[in-house]
Amino acid sequence: MTTNLRRRLKEHNLGKSTYTKNKGPWTVVFSKICSSRLEARREEKYLKGGAGRKIVHEHIARVAKLADAHA
Repeated sequence: MTTNLRRRLKEHNLGKSTYTKNKGPWTVVFSKICSSRLEARREEKYLKGGAGRKIVHEHIARVAKLADAHA
């Protein structure tokens, strides 16, 4: 969750986030604008949980397939 996606992505790619350190480089494949911090927190919690994580992995696979088709 962030108010500045470019800055947050840069932080991840520079290793400033403990969890994602040494796991990049990172690319944004999905973002969503929420109307409140509460909505954003709920969305993030869902996407990091079981059913949401499955959706994220399916989305990443579709994006990768499209990228391969255009390469």
